[in-house]
Amino acid sequence: MPQIRTNPHFPFLFFFFSLFFFLPCSALGTNPSVVINEIAWMGTKIEGVEAKNWWRYEWLELFNPTAHSVSLEGWRIELSRNSLDFTISLKGEIAANDYFLVASSEKIAHYDLNYANLGGKFNNNGQKVVLKNNVGEIVDEVDCFSNGKWFAGENDLKQTMERKSAFASGSSPSNWQSSAQTGGSPKAENSPGAILPATTLSPAGATVDATSQTETVVSENVYVGNVFINEIFPSPEESDAEKEWIELFNANNFEVDLSGWQIQDLVGTVKKYFFPAETKIKPNNFLVLKRPETKIVLQNNGDGLKLLNPSGKIVDKIQYEKAPRGMSFNRTKESWLWSAKPTPGKENEIVSAPPQNLSKEASSSSSTISHTLKQNLGQVQAKISESKFYTPSPLFTLGIAIFIAILSAVVVLFLKKSPRD
Repeated sequence: MPQIRTNPHFPFLFFFFSLFFFLPCSALGTNPSVVINEIAWMGTKIEGVEAKNWWRYEWLELFNPTAHSVSLEGWRIELSRNSLDFTISLKGEIAANDYFLVASSEKIAHYDLNYANLGGKFNNNGQKVVLKNNVGEIVDEVDCFSNGKWFAGENDLKQTMERKSAFASGSSPSNWQSSAQTGGSPKAENSPGAILPATTLSPAGATVDATSQTETVVSENVYVGNVFINEIFPSPEESDAEKEWIELFNANNFEVDLSGWQIQDLVGTVKKYFFPAETKIKPNNFLVLKRPETKIVLQNNGDGLKLLNPSGKIVDKIQYEKAPRGMSFNRTKESWLWSAKPTPGKENEIVSAPPQNLSKEASSSSSTISHTLKQNLGQVQAKISESKFYTPSPLFTLGIAIFIAILSAVVVLFLKKSPRD
């Protein structure tokens, strides 16, 4: 029976195949998919409809923060309290960096609806809202039932509940706000948030009624959050001075003005970079700062960065150890990771570099084989050179030829008589 011979290098080939194929694929799931972005749980003010019936015009908005469209065929939204209240089946597609509006009626004027199957299903005392894909996996959830109320929104004024960041938890109360205007922002960037009743401070720090004219008022600016350092490239293959860069990300659904903000490194000669006036970062978008612009030197043997708003408050801070050549340092959901595929201005993608020790071993093995072949070739050439000084007689040559012929015949005869399995 014929034997199957396996390639002794197969385990190594399988290892490299797994390393370069499966790892990059697994990195695709590190960023959020579709999220629940805005909820009009209180209904909507509709002209020509009595106020007592506005609650019937509820809606929910989804947002796709990725760079590719997502099919919603077979997806569903589940509303529950102690048990499941309603299931809303979805269909259609949500484009990249776009919105999808699920509403109660196709008759809501001036609203660009994607899907109408939602009316009177939200409970004013809070619910758990879960978004599931076509195989039943939870894509996003907003738990406003355990807390006993919705995280934000105002019933009387019909201000909606808006999400602040697609990259923060949907079940975190601090990630939600009431809309700045009545009716919210369906299929548009979320507002900066409702303006709360103001109190002011006297120079002594006492709280004073804002209507009082007898106290000197000290105003304090409030700066937006959810802007952070997302990726850095400390040790490029080419010139550090020309190719280093820092990437920021705005996780808000509105544009942020970075005028007066600053970023600085932590090691060596500390350099501060102040953002020029009118420096803005678009919603759910990136801003890449190159070293020739910032003059910030990212030390290859370890360094860090601080991002500060104009009040001097540290908004974000990172540190790293020795930087591998040609790899960028990336923010992920769980931690920071090095990647062999830098992605300035794009979603982070974690790709592992090939193990250096295996590469060196392969190179060493190749060098050894090459040296051995050269050595054997030299020996053969030496033998040929020696043969020039010796010419065999014709009888000797004839004898060798007869011997080879007989030996060949014996081998052929033996092979024919060998039993076959």
